[in-house]
Amino acid sequence: GTLDSNTYRDNYRFRQMKGKVTVAIEVEDDIRDEDVRVTIKPNHLTVRIKGAEGLDGELSGKVDPRKSSWELDDGEVKVTLQKASISDPEDEDRTWFDWWGDLWAKKM
Repeated sequence: GTLDSNTYRDNYRFRQMKGKVTVAIEVEDDIRDEDVRVTIKPNHLTVRIKGAEGLDGELSGKVDPRKSSWELDDGEVKVTLQKASISDPEDEDRTWFDWWGDLWAKKM
């Protein structure tokens, strides 16, 4: 079976699967794409939303920003973070993904 977990916080929902993490933040109906700024770095996520509380912090694990994305859909900003795979130093064909204890490296 696939590992999957949902975690609910004050202003967002965090869902984790084996190779990726999704973060959904509820927003007002009048929020448009241009009202949202998302910056994804290998170990940091910033989400700024006009007139609302966003997110900004160091992630629990590394992600691949080039394979990560975001969209505004159905009253939510949805950020999909592709986890960076970890390679076995003795067998480069063998890779895996860390399971994150939480979205953030430190308690927000």
